Amino acid sequence: DKVLSYTKLDKMSNSIAKCLLERGITSNQFVGIYLDRSETMLASIVGVLKAGAAYVPLDPHFPKDRIELICNDASLVTILTEQKYCDSDLFKSEQVVNVDALVTTPQNNKVPTPSIHLTDTAYMIYTSGSTGKPKGVKISHGNLANFILSMLDDPGINERDNILAITTISFDIHILELLVPLIAGSTIYIAPREAVSDPDSLVSLLSSNPITLLQATPTTWKMLNASGWKGHNGLTALSGGESLSKELATNLLTKCDKLYNMYGPTETTVWSTMAQITIKTPAITIGKPIANTSIRIVDKWGIQVPIGCWGELLIGGDGVATGYHNRPELNSDRFIQLTNGLISDTFYKTGDICRLLADSNLECAGRVDNQVKIRGFRIELEEIENAIQSVPGVKNAAVIIKNEQNIPILVACITLKPSVTLEIDPIRLLLQKQLPEYMVPSRFLFLESLPMTPNSKVDRKALQSIELPKNYTEMISISTNTETEKKITDIWVNKLSLSVHTPDDNFFDAGGNSLLILTYKDLLQKEFHCELSTTLLFQYTTIRSLSEYLNSKGMNESLQAKKDRASMQKQALSSLKRVRK
Repeated sequence: DKVLSYTKLDKMSNSIAKCLLERGITSNQFVGIYLDRSETMLASIVGVLKAGAAYVPLDPHFPKDRIELICNDASLVTILTEQKYCDSDLFKSEQVVNVDALVTTPQNNKVPTPSIHLTDTAYMIYTSGSTGKPKGVKISHGNLANFILSMLDDPGINERDNILAITTISFDIHILELLVPLIAGSTIYIAPREAVSDPDSLVSLLSSNPITLLQATPTTWKMLNASGWKGHNGLTALSGGESLSKELATNLLTKCDKLYNMYGPTETTVWSTMAQITIKTPAITIGKPIANTSIRIVDKWGIQVPIGCWGELLIGGDGVATGYHNRPELNSDRFIQLTNGLISDTFYKTGDICRLLADSNLECAGRVDNQVKIRGFRIELEEIENAIQSVPGVKNAAVIIKNEQNIPILVACITLKPSVTLEIDPIRLLLQKQLPEYMVPSRFLFLESLPMTPNSKVDRKALQSIELPKNYTEMISISTNTETEKKITDIWVNKLSLSVHTPDDNFFDAGGNSLLILTYKDLLQKEFHCELSTTLLFQYTTIRSLSEYLNSKGMNESLQAKKDRASMQKQALSSLKRVRK
């Protein structure tokens, strides 16, 4: 483990803050953070806040086009990055600061305290946008302070806690994993990216470290369960970003001490409501508002509905964001002023359909628009549709979410212009250049026309009724060279319903995902009578490469796979970054 003390973190962040101040950076200016998961990433976040500026997360694994769009929209004055990214053509050289050089031998610099107001922006997170472009949500220091202080009180985080941080900083729930613990004086375990995407490594991290709090989406909790996670004594489990089922909650309650269901859009600062779930909880709700947060449920005319009636949830209070960056029309539509007597407050229209129960808990039942969530990430389907429609030859497109093998996936329904023939690969390739991987559809269907409603809108309910092809064998012809390739291909095609054309197709490009890979692993182990790790499957993502690996191991596969897995998990553990007092 690489251990970082609070004293060292303070020095590292001071060096970064001093550098930013010397560059003339002031409040409400945006600084990009383009770093891999590490202690330097955390020091950079703290350094930007110390300098009084606002940070904008930039995930190095996002497509180049999306990073460029965010950089231009935010007008970033500086990019904090590491040595290996310094020569990237994404940024202008004068923008780039190599933080590796600043934190290698940090000086005990005293940083002048800048004048920071509650309304100044602390960070800006980009979320999916219905217009086809992501939109920046500006969160103020007042918003941030209210959230941190509320979380310290309930669910309660203190200096004795050990938090495992697994969330990308491009997802706003990283605040609870990184900044809340720093205020509490807790120990933070920063999991490397490889471990976050591999449930076997994540289970290993949990079992080998005294973790007391883990925040994850229901998808991640399901992955842990599928990987044989037995539970963790003394663990507080936070679930959010997606709907928590009663079945999953019941399972988690047998594996942790406390379970909370968290809810909140980015526009109201991470989490806005929460519910502690116990074995006696009759139904899963999103609970009650956190500190200094108010809610209203209104009908389509904006009139508050009685208790027990469904309507759109509006959230007000100290967590409501400053607004969207450079989007005045959208701000006036989504952020509205409501009065209560003589008091006027800003409320955010969430678009979530909810009702207030007699016990003051909130129940959530869907959306008023086409926004969906995949693995906790918020997705505006229109953004994907606009990207597909930019492909030459595409006439129209509609994207829906369907369950395949109990896993929610994105399905693109496409119509083509007359006399146009188009394969899936060029569409997928273009989307991969523009969108994060979680926004690229797993399945593509070509239709003669899209069903329409009487109002001339795409009939998404009719699209939901379309059966997905369960078997691709009649649609494709795969040339396989070995018996092993044939067996793996049969699993892809007949067991997983993946769209595969050649043995060199990538598992994830063919429609696979981090949940389906667990089913894939089980099928492979049964077929080849060997033990495999998910880490290995992330490494060998094509039929050909996995076949070559299996053939090279021969009869010693089981023993070798165990050694490989142990080696990879040891490497993941050695990459764990720890911040403690």
